[in-house]
Amino acid sequence: MGYDRPISWRTLFCPWSPGEGSGPCAGDDREATQSSPDKTATAPAQILGSFSPGSGSWLWAWANKSILPGMSRDALGFRDWAEANGHPALAQPKTDVDEQGASTLVALAVRGTGAEGYYKGPGGNSAVIITFGPVTLTAADGKVSTFTVNVD
Repeated sequence: MGYDRPISWRTLFCPWSPGEGSGPCAGDDREATQSSPDKTATAPAQILGSFSPGSGSWLWAWANKSILPGMSRDALGFRDWAEANGHPALAQPKTDVDEQGASTLVALAVRGTGAEGYYKGPGGNSAVIITFGPVTLTAADGKVSTFTVNVD
């Protein structure tokens, strides 16, 4: 499932200092957060990669040196699966693709990593693709529920 409403970038990209502090900035795992007056949704998040329409290229998160290894764990797992299962084209760090090709890569990786969905972040020269896991909804009254997608 794709998600196009803004999420909290601070939660995902607050200080890149693994292991320092507490809360969402401790370690290199991050959560995406979306709030409304009556509830807050949070989910574990990973950076899958980025698509640059101008250059017509896709760059996997594991190949982007500005992304912490912990934030590209799912992308790296998908690369390892592709290599082990005879799909070397899916394991290239950077690939020339159009928007449809990038969408296909995202669909394959979302399915392959077992992500619940993804978010296509806004960008000037490129769009970052962030996958997310089970979504926890916390209502204003404190009631908590979890939303998952099962695709078999």
